[in-house]
Amino acid sequence: MVDFGLAYPQVDVESKIYIMLPHRINFGANISRAIRFLKSIKNIYGLKQAGCVWNKPLHCGLIQLRFKQSKHDSCIY
Repeated sequence: MVDFGLAYPQVDVESKIYIMLPHRINFGANISRAIRFLKSIKNIYGLKQAGCVWNKPLHCGLIQLRFKQSKHDSCIY
């Protein structure tokens, strides 16, 4: 059995995703307080498209290893 707990953040996102920061967050003296949003460059667990985005490179990797996807259940190789 393989643990995929950290698999989602390993994949780059396909669309622009912005994260709104909490109002009382403090980054220190070097970061401007005018920053209210951050752009995500990696996939985030919990997003609707996270599973699909993560599955694409997994599927391609399994196909390159000559696994065949089941015709009855697309999750089984």
